[in-house]
Amino acid sequence: MNSAHVHMANLLKLSRHLPEVMPDPSGFRLKDAQRAANRLTKPSGHTPFIPVDIGLRYLNEALRWVVHYGDALVDYYLTIYAKRDAERRSAGNLNNIGVAEKTIFRSTPLPDALHVAGFEFTRFTSNTDRSFENRRATPTLYEALEIWLGAVTVLLGFMKPSRDTEVTALPRVCLLRTRGGHYWLDSDLAKRTKAEVRARTGGKPIPVIAARAIQQVRKLNRGLVKVYKEKDPHLRESLFYLPNSTKWGGGKKVGSKVLNDYLDKFCDYVNFAPDDYGRRWYLRIHEMRKWFLLLLFWSGRYDVLDAARWIAGHTDVEHIYAYIEREFPGDKIGELESECAIDLLAKYDETQVIMDDEEVGLAELYHRVLRHFNVRRLNLVKERDWHGLVQELFEKDYHLEPVTVQTYHDQKRVCIAIRQGSRGDD
Repeated sequence: MNSAHVHMANLLKLSRHLPEVMPDPSGFRLKDAQRAANRLTKPSGHTPFIPVDIGLRYLNEALRWVVHYGDALVDYYLTIYAKRDAERRSAGNLNNIGVAEKTIFRSTPLPDALHVAGFEFTRFTSNTDRSFENRRATPTLYEALEIWLGAVTVLLGFMKPSRDTEVTALPRVCLLRTRGGHYWLDSDLAKRTKAEVRARTGGKPIPVIAARAIQQVRKLNRGLVKVYKEKDPHLRESLFYLPNSTKWGGGKKVGSKVLNDYLDKFCDYVNFAPDDYGRRWYLRIHEMRKWFLLLLFWSGRYDVLDAARWIAGHTDVEHIYAYIEREFPGDKIGELESECAIDLLAKYDETQVIMDDEEVGLAELYHRVLRHFNVRRLNLVKERDWHGLVQELFEKDYHLEPVTVQTYHDQKRVCIAIRQGSRGDD
C-alpha cells in the first residue's frame, strides 16, 4: 500500500508537464485514501501459480547457465577477483584500478565455455546504472555472476520445494551423498523452530544437476573465504557467502531480499516476452515450491501424496492436502478426487478386499453405485455409465479426505477416506 502511494504521488507530479493527460493533483488527498485502504483491505496471502510453460522455460535457461557456464564462470571470477584484490592491496587504493583491471582481463584467458557462449568480459563491475539492453549484450563479470546465482536459485526452487529462509540458511555442508551416488539436501525446516534452534530435514533427495549447482556455489564460497581471509565462522559456514558489492574486500551472507534481486536479474537477462499487459513473470522461491508440489500431485495424484508431504516438510498428510486443495484452480480437485475414487472402486470390485481399514467409506460408496444400477458387480455396467455417476456424486455428495494413520510398527502411512458431504462440511 505504501508503494502504491509513492507511485501515485510521483505520477501526479507530472501534471504540470503533461496537463492534457494528468489530472490536477490539488484535488487528491492521497494520505486519506491510503488510510482508508489500510483500514478496509489487507495484503493477499495467495501465492500465484507459475504457468507451466513459463516455469519450464525458466528452468531450461537455469539448466543452461549451470551446466554450460557455471563451473567456468566461478573459476574465472575467482581468478580475476584474486588478481584485482592483490592489485588493490599493492596500490593501497582503488583510484587507478580501472587501468589495472584492463591489464588483468587482457592477461587472463577467457575459458572456452564462456568464449563459445559469446561472453567477452572487459569490466569487473560498473559504476553507472546500465540499461537492460547493455546488461544482456555485454554483462560485466559481476553481473554475470549475479545472473548465474539467480539460475542456481531457480534450480534449487524448482528441484526441491523450499521456503525462502530454508534456502538462504543453507550451510556450506548441506549435501549428503549415498553409497549409490545419489544426492540429498539437508536444510532447516522453517516452520519448526524452538527458541534459536531449527529442526532439520535430515536430507531430501535432489537431482544431480541441483547438487552440481550447490557444488559450484560451494566452490565460490571457498575461494572468497580464502581471498577475504574470513574469520567469522557463521559467514564461513554459510553456503551463500558472496562478495559484498558495497564494501570491497569483504563478504556477506545473503537474505531473501538479496536472493530475490538475483532472481530478478536472471529473469531480466533471459528476457522472455511480456504478456498482453506488458508484464514479465519474476520468479519467487515460494512460487516455485507451489509449482513443484502441484505438478507432482497432478502427475501422480493420490499415489504421491505422502511423498509430497514428506518432501515439503509437512508433518501430516492432511496439511499438504489442505495446501493442494486451497491452491488448485477451480473445481479441478473434485475431478481428481472422482478419478481416484473410480480407481479404488474398480480395484475393490475385482478383489472385494480392503486392507488395514484403508479407503474408509469405499464399501458404502460401492454399494450405493450397485443399488443405482441394480446389479451385484460393477463389471456388469458400462464403464462410462458408472464413471459418470461417480463424477456426479463427487460434485455434491462425496469428497476424499486423506488421513495419516499409525501402523503397528509405529510408522505413518496415508489412507484415503471417502466422506459424504461437500469439502468443508466436516
